[in-house]
Amino acid sequence: FDGLERKWIGEIAIPSLIGETEIGPWRVGRSEKALWTRIWGPKAIAEFAGYLDRAQAAVAPGSMEAKRIAWIRGGFFTPMATRQAAFADRVSVAAEEARRRQRPNAVNVVGDRTRWQGAKYVVDTNVCVTAEGAIRLDLDGGRRYVGYSVKNKLKPNTRYRLSYYLKTLDVAGRGVCMEYEEYTPKYTARHVPEAMVLGTDDWGHYVAEFTTGADVGTERDRSMVWLRVFPSTGTVWFDGMRLEEINQKGN
Repeated sequence: FDGLERKWIGEIAIPSLIGETEIGPWRVGRSEKALWTRIWGPKAIAEFAGYLDRAQAAVAPGSMEAKRIAWIRGGFFTPMATRQAAFADRVSVAAEEARRRQRPNAVNVVGDRTRWQGAKYVVDTNVCVTAEGAIRLDLDGGRRYVGYSVKNKLKPNTRYRLSYYLKTLDVAGRGVCMEYEEYTPKYTARHVPEAMVLGTDDWGHYVAEFTTGADVGTERDRSMVWLRVFPSTGTVWFDGMRLEEINQKGN
């Protein structure tokens, strides 16, 4: 337990320099990815598991110490480790590709690559996940929009899944995301992820689910999907963009 305290206070929190938040130290940022990779990442989970295993081996079975260790493992560590593993599976490109192969009949509403229009982009067949190549945007500090109209292509009051792969290089500024927008009867937008992506990172899978509004699919429909760049510099690659209806089984 002394090791756990030294790990948190000495290496992560450093109270004299960094205040703690509900998910960790401020210097790491408040994104879900930062939480499960830079704070409670696989290395930290493995280290904490080692502390608990060694502590359990050092105490008598059934003792108060053993009960405390069991409580920490069941009440704190196992839920954290389970959530970290679930996050790692969700952001894994290989895992998502396997899931997509299990849905061969799913209709991708944004599957026609030629219909992505707007800001100038490069189709990069060298840095990509899919055979079609990735949409690469070289950022100059301004806003960039590459859009796909889904007007009258979706059903009203229906659940959909928006997902894609993203790779970033030296992205600085306000960040990037994918976005679904409805304009009637009122403007609504869903950013995926909600916290804009910044920095340098290898390919990752991003996904969110949403329910369409009542006017989707009518003559008032103006729905759009965007590859969205807020004022930023750097380079981003988007690939594997999918918008699919979710069936009653959740697939």
